[in-house]
Amino acid sequence: MITYNTIIYDIKETLASHKIVDDFNVDDRRIMYLFNIQRSLWLKREYNTPGRSINVQLLQSICLDLELKSANACPCDTIEGCDEFLVSTVELPQLIDLNDKPALVKIGSPDLKNYFFSFVPYAQSVYSGSGRFNNRSIFAFILNNKIYIPIKAKEHKLIEKINVVGIFEDPSELKNFFDCNTQQQCFDKDKPYPVPLNIVPFIKEMVLKELLLNLPKDNVNDSNNLIPQPTK
Repeated sequence: MITYNTIIYDIKETLASHKIVDDFNVDDRRIMYLFNIQRSLWLKREYNTPGRSINVQLLQSICLDLELKSANACPCDTIEGCDEFLVSTVELPQLIDLNDKPALVKIGSPDLKNYFFSFVPYAQSVYSGSGRFNNRSIFAFILNNKIYIPIKAKEHKLIEKINVVGIFEDPSELKNFFDCNTQQQCFDKDKPYPVPLNIVPFIKEMVLKELLLNLPKDNVNDSNNLIPQPTK
C-alpha cells in the first residue's frame, strides 16, 4: 500500500542512502508538490482519450453543503426559467483537467444512490434543462470554483448536500472535507494515495531528479548538513 507518508519516507530514504542531504532538511510539502505535478502529467497523458475508463483507485469523493441563492446573487448569465440556485458553501478543490474539462465523474445525493446530476460546462448551462423532456432534470456547473445548480423544480430546493466524485490535483487538499455518510475525513496521510502503483517508481524518479537539481550536497557528510563555504 502506498500512502502520503510512505511516499515521503521512501524519497527521503533514497536521498539519505546516497548521502546527499539530511532528510529532515527536505520539506515534505515540496516533495508532495513535485509528486503531484508528475502524477497530473501522467494522468493527462493516460486519460486524455475520449471514452477511456478511469481507474477507480484515482477517485476521491467529498461532501458539499448547499445554500439557496437568488439568481441575482449568481455571477453568471441569465438562465431561462431559473430564479434561484443551489450553491456550494465552499470552493471545490482543484480538479485535474481531462479532455479539456474537469475530471468530475459524479455529482449526486450523499449516498450516490437516490439521484444524480448532469454536469455541464458553464457555457452550456444557459440552455440546459430547457427541453421538453429534461425541464425537471437537475443540472450542475462549476463557476469560480463553486458548484451551481439551477432550480427549475420546487423539490430541488430540498437538496442540502451533494456528493462529488472526481480526480483532484492535490489529493491532500481534501483533508478539510468529510464523507457525507461516515463523517470521516476525505483524506488521511496513512490511507492509500490515489495513484496507480505501477507508476509510483517513475514518479519518484522524476521527483528525485528535480530535488537533486536544487539541493546542495552534504560534502562533509555529518549530522549538521553543513555546506563548506569557499575559501577566501
